[in-house]
Amino acid sequence: MHVLLLLFCLTGVQAQQNFSKPIVRSIQIERLNVFDPAVSGEDWWIFKLANKIHIKTKPHVIERELLLKSGSVWDPLKAEESERNLRQFSFLKNARLLAQENQKGVLNLAVRTQDTWTLEPQILFSIEGGEKSYSAGILERNLLGLGKEISLFHDQTGGERRNEARFFDPRLYGTWVRSYALYNETDTGHEKQFLVERPFYSLSTLSAFQIRYARLTKEDNLFQWAHTISSFQQAHELFRTQFGFKVNKDPTFPHRLEGGYWYQRDRFDASLTTTAGSLPQGRKWSAPFLSYSWVQAEYLKDNFIDKAERLEDFNLGNEARFLIGYAGESLGSDRERILYEARQHQGIPLGPGRFLLLEGGATGRVREKKLENALYFGSLNVYWKLPTVFPQTWVWHVEGAYGKHLDGENQLILGGDNGLRGYKVLSFTGNKSILMNVEGRIFHPKEVLALTYVGAAVFFDAGTVASPGQPLLWKDIKSDVGIGFRLGPTRSASGTVARMDLAYALKGNPAGGSRWVVSIISGHAFGSDTNTVRHLLLGAATDIRDESITTRFKKR
Repeated sequence: MHVLLLLFCLTGVQAQQNFSKPIVRSIQIERLNVFDPAVSGEDWWIFKLANKIHIKTKPHVIERELLLKSGSVWDPLKAEESERNLRQFSFLKNARLLAQENQKGVLNLAVRTQDTWTLEPQILFSIEGGEKSYSAGILERNLLGLGKEISLFHDQTGGERRNEARFFDPRLYGTWVRSYALYNETDTGHEKQFLVERPFYSLSTLSAFQIRYARLTKEDNLFQWAHTISSFQQAHELFRTQFGFKVNKDPTFPHRLEGGYWYQRDRFDASLTTTAGSLPQGRKWSAPFLSYSWVQAEYLKDNFIDKAERLEDFNLGNEARFLIGYAGESLGSDRERILYEARQHQGIPLGPGRFLLLEGGATGRVREKKLENALYFGSLNVYWKLPTVFPQTWVWHVEGAYGKHLDGENQLILGGDNGLRGYKVLSFTGNKSILMNVEGRIFHPKEVLALTYVGAAVFFDAGTVASPGQPLLWKDIKSDVGIGFRLGPTRSASGTVARMDLAYALKGNPAGGSRWVVSIISGHAFGSDTNTVRHLLLGAATDIRDESITTRFKKR
């Protein structure tokens, strides 16, 4: 009897607690155009014309990203997640959810968004690390206001030409399924790729899946001192599918188990420019795999970190992913192999506007108890925003990488396009690397012409790459110093900072040429990850999910 009474009381308390949570009665969506005529400086006739040309994001495109619906119980965690879901779209400049309780237990939810300019006819010219490139084409990031993306581009980087068509639908037929398709042609090959996935779109999502296929032929190159030392043809085919589900109930620390199948085949053929002994061996594996991951949600939102005034989200919690697969000859592989991957991410808050990010990982294969294409890498980033009238952020970046028995086409690469601005692109290659960057960024606090923030930067870069069998030595470290000019666009879809840097190599350039190097390009000189291995972790195929045309074309 006492037990029944206790259970009744506990049930009553729980019911009362649930009842006390506010209910979302209505959701109102307020959509601002690219320019707001009510704001001084945004009421020029040319801005009004731009607003008329631009098709605003449809209300249902905004509403479908909300994890809260009319009639649902108010949950501040889901409100924050909904904001992050909206901010991930480049066609939105900002997104805010405001809850107002109009009577006890009932509230109205207001969603305020502002569009960016998404139709981008582009003729781009850039110089980075002494290498010139240009691209021309058209990109629409919010087709008819439906959130879909389509692009057509021609690019020429160095001596290679490339034509590309890409399509992205973030909500296939209104579902949570995303779809990507890409086709490109180059002077030496072509690439076809598609990806369909239903991601873990929130911390409470119970299941997810992915299907990816890629097929390409291309000319691959080996480099030394910014020169090509060998070339060969590569044919690459990839099919990968996986399904996963959440295995715990923690609303802020989900653990996920996934299983899938991974098929990959690489074939290499010699050409007239293939150096003797440099042709990589072909590979094929057919492997089921399991992976386990978790995400500890401790998100920070701030501006003037990597972009200008646009808010960005950084997770300071722990994230991890582990994968193991078995490629057996009986399954169609050319050799018995174990495939493995491990990644870790951890953030540490250091005060308002200041935080640290640590990342590390390992990936590779094991065949006959010996490592193949093993990569070990890690990076540390410190962001230190100063409480000054002029927004100012200092960034410290340190990374290291080591490769053991790398596949014949793979090299760690460091140069003017990934962190060492005083040197030519592709200057240093090998199997072990270190890189350090210190950069101070400062912007004028007022938006110029309602279009951009103007700023400047000072920087110091240092790093090197050592060849197999050679140690990393202090005397081999190359370094540079420089100054730069920054533009932080506020209306463009990407919001990526454009930079013009002038760097001076403190040590002579082994590739020859002047010690002064000018870079004019969109995007920062170094990323928060391990820059020298980024191209290896992406694999042979283009990163189809990368929105940046510049980074897709930089991938070799």
